[in-house]
Amino acid sequence: MIVITNKQTGKKEKISYEDFRKNFQKERDEQIKKDILKALQKNYKKLSDSGHDIIAPSFYIDKIGLPDEYVFQFTRKHYSKYGDYKKTMFDQNDNVLDYVFGVYNLEILNSLCDVIGWSEDKREMYLSLWGRGSQAEVCIENINKHFSKNNKQ
Repeated sequence: MIVITNKQTGKKEKISYEDFRKNFQKERDEQIKKDILKALQKNYKKLSDSGHDIIAPSFYIDKIGLPDEYVFQFTRKHYSKYGDYKKTMFDQNDNVLDYVFGVYNLEILNSLCDVIGWSEDKREMYLSLWGRGSQAEVCIENINKHFSKNNKQ
C-alpha cells in the first residue's frame, strides 16, 4: 500500500501499488499527449515527409519539441540488409553502414497521426497504399490538415 494525498480533498489515502501505477501512467500519458500537441502546433511544418529516412532522435526532441519519453520508444538500432539494395543503408559519402541508431520516420509519423486523430479520408488512403513514401506523405497531409484547420479557428 502507498499513502498519497487526494488532489481534490487534500486528505491522505491508501491505495494499492497497482492502482498507483495505473493512475500515474494515465496522468503521464495525458501530459505527453498535451506536450506532443503543443510541440506540433508550433513545429509541424518541420516534419519530413520521407517514409524511408531514419532520423536522429535529437531532431524530434530539439527541432520539433516532442517529449523525449515519447521519441525514445521509436528509437532503435536499424540494420542494413545486404541482400536487398533498397534495405542497405548508406552514409552521406555512399559508404555502406552496418547499422544506424535512430527513429524510422514513417513509424513516428503514423503514431503522431494516431495521437492527433486521423481524418477519415486520409486514414483510408494510408491503409490502401503500399509505398512507404506515399504513406508518409499521407501522414504529413493529415497532420497539416489537422493543424491548419485548428490554426484558422
